[in-house]
Amino acid sequence: MNRTVKIYANGAINLGGKPTGFFVSQQKHKTRVSSGISLSTGEQVELELQHRRYSLASNTPACKNGRAQFDNDFALAFINNFYLES
Repeated sequence: MNRTVKIYANGAINLGGKPTGFFVSQQKHKTRVSSGISLSTGEQVELELQHRRYSLASNTPACKNGRAQFDNDFALAFINNFYLES
């Protein structure tokens, strides 16, 4: 599977060129990754990642939880929790 992560201006996350249904937002003390509202339950699903906060705008070595780390952690969490091989 292609693990390329793209984040759009509205926070929507694509993985491997396909929409995941998840959105990312930066909050004061955490980076939140959640789904849109489920039509069946009316609730959002929040995806827990390895780190609490990521710097999505930085990828310098000084920034240990930068964009590359987010991309890797999101791809692994999404694949482990939601991806079904077809």
